Amino acid sequence: MTPHCGTIAWGTVMEFEIIKFSDLDYKTDTIAVIFTCPEFYKDDFFKVGQIYKVTIADENQADFGWTIPNEAILKKYKMEKRLWVISAEKL
Repeated sequence: MTPHCGTIAWGTVMEFEIIKFSDLDYKTDTIAVIFTCPEFYKDDFFKVGQIYKVTIADENQADFGWTIPNEAILKKYKMEKRLWVISAEKL
Protein backbone atom coordinates (compact mmCIF):
# COMPACT_ATOMS: atom_id res chain seq x y z
CA MET A 1 0.00 0.00 0.00
CA THR A 2 1.03 3.57 -0.58
CA PRO A 3 1.58 6.19 2.11
CA HIS A 4 -1.33 8.39 3.14
CA CYS A 5 -2.31 11.22 0.80
CA GLY A 6 -1.20 14.67 1.82
CA THR A 7 1.32 16.79 -0.04
CA ILE A 8 1.55 13.93 -2.54
CA ALA A 9 -1.61 12.40 -4.01
CA TRP A 10 -0.96 8.64 -3.86
CA GLY A 11 -2.71 5.94 -5.82
CA THR A 12 -2.22 2.22 -6.07
CA VAL A 13 -3.15 -0.36 -8.69
CA MET A 14 -5.16 -3.36 -7.54
CA GLU A 15 -5.91 -6.42 -9.65
CA PHE A 16 -9.23 -8.22 -9.47
CA GLU A 17 -10.75 -11.36 -10.88
CA ILE A 18 -13.93 -10.35 -12.69
CA ILE A 19 -17.23 -11.94 -11.70
CA LYS A 20 -19.44 -9.47 -13.60
CA PHE A 21 -18.43 -6.46 -15.71
CA SER A 22 -20.62 -3.98 -17.56
CA ASP A 23 -18.20 -3.75 -20.51
CA LEU A 24 -19.23 -6.81 -22.53
CA ASP A 25 -16.38 -6.22 -24.99
CA TYR A 26 -13.76 -6.82 -22.28
CA LYS A 27 -12.83 -10.51 -22.53
CA THR A 28 -10.07 -10.94 -19.92
CA ASP A 29 -10.85 -12.66 -16.60
CA THR A 30 -8.89 -10.13 -14.54
CA ILE A 31 -8.61 -6.36 -14.48
CA ALA A 32 -6.42 -3.68 -12.92
CA VAL A 33 -7.90 -0.50 -11.46
CA ILE A 34 -6.44 2.51 -9.69
CA PHE A 35 -7.50 3.28 -6.12
CA THR A 36 -6.76 6.88 -5.19
CA CYS A 37 -5.88 7.58 -1.55
CA PRO A 38 -6.50 3.93 -0.63
CA GLU A 39 -6.07 4.73 3.08
CA PHE A 40 -9.58 6.22 3.00
CA TYR A 41 -10.91 2.65 2.97
CA LYS A 42 -11.27 0.89 6.34
CA ASP A 43 -8.45 -1.10 7.90
CA ASP A 44 -8.35 -4.60 6.44
CA PHE A 45 -10.59 -3.52 3.56
CA PHE A 46 -8.32 -5.10 0.96
CA LYS A 47 -8.27 -8.87 1.42
CA VAL A 48 -7.37 -11.62 -1.03
CA GLY A 49 -10.44 -13.72 -1.80
CA GLN A 50 -12.92 -11.01 -0.75
CA ILE A 51 -15.67 -10.06 -3.24
CA TYR A 52 -16.09 -6.35 -4.03
CA LYS A 53 -18.46 -4.18 -5.98
CA VAL A 54 -16.31 -1.54 -7.67
CA THR A 55 -17.58 1.45 -9.64
CA ILE A 56 -15.00 2.78 -12.07
CA ALA A 57 -14.50 5.59 -14.57
CA ASP A 58 -12.15 5.75 -17.52
CA GLU A 59 -11.05 9.28 -16.61
CA ASN A 60 -9.22 10.66 -13.60
CA GLN A 61 -11.90 12.30 -11.45
CA ALA A 62 -9.42 14.81 -9.99
CA ASP A 63 -7.97 17.86 -11.69
CA PHE A 64 -4.44 16.83 -10.67
CA GLY A 65 -2.14 13.87 -11.21
CA TRP A 66 -1.40 10.92 -8.94
CA THR A 67 1.81 9.24 -7.87
CA ILE A 68 1.27 5.52 -8.48
CA PRO A 69 4.34 3.45 -7.53
CA ASN A 70 3.02 0.18 -9.02
CA GLU A 71 1.50 1.60 -12.22
CA ALA A 72 3.63 -0.77 -14.34
CA ILE A 73 0.98 -3.42 -13.58
CA LEU A 74 -1.39 -1.55 -15.92
CA LYS A 75 0.83 -2.32 -18.95
CA LYS A 76 0.03 -6.03 -18.94
CA TYR A 77 -3.69 -5.30 -19.46
CA LYS A 78 -3.27 -3.27 -22.67
CA MET A 79 -6.29 -1.08 -21.94
CA GLU A 80 -6.90 2.05 -24.01
CA LYS A 81 -7.58 4.06 -20.87
CA ARG A 82 -6.77 3.74 -17.21
CA LEU A 83 -9.63 2.72 -14.93
CA TRP A 84 -10.12 4.86 -11.81
CA VAL A 85 -12.14 3.67 -8.82
CA ILE A 86 -15.00 5.97 -7.88
CA SER A 87 -16.32 3.75 -5.09
CA ALA A 88 -15.80 0.24 -3.73
CA GLU A 89 -17.59 -1.88 -1.19
CA LYS A 90 -17.20 -5.38 0.19
CA LEU A 91 -20.06 -7.73 -0.60
